[in-house]
Amino acid sequence: MEKTSCSFGKVLVRTRQRLGITQYQLAKRTGRSVQHLSQIEHGKSEPRISTVIMLAKALGVDVGDFVREVALELELEKPLT
Repeated sequence: MEKTSCSFGKVLVRTRQRLGITQYQLAKRTGRSVQHLSQIEHGKSEPRISTVIMLAKALGVDVGDFVREVALELELEKPLT
């Protein structure tokens, strides 16, 4: 699960920064604390599916696209054999 958490966190940071949204702004939009978002972004907390959906909506991105980007990140992190 830790690898999934890290991949999700990377995608969340990348998406949030690309949109010019701070952690504070995202926290206000979602009702989550900045500390909780930081834990998710650093792979220390694995979000529930309801949180993933809430974050995608707060960022204004399609949930399916958001999840696909996480899956792609996981694929990119796989070691070459």
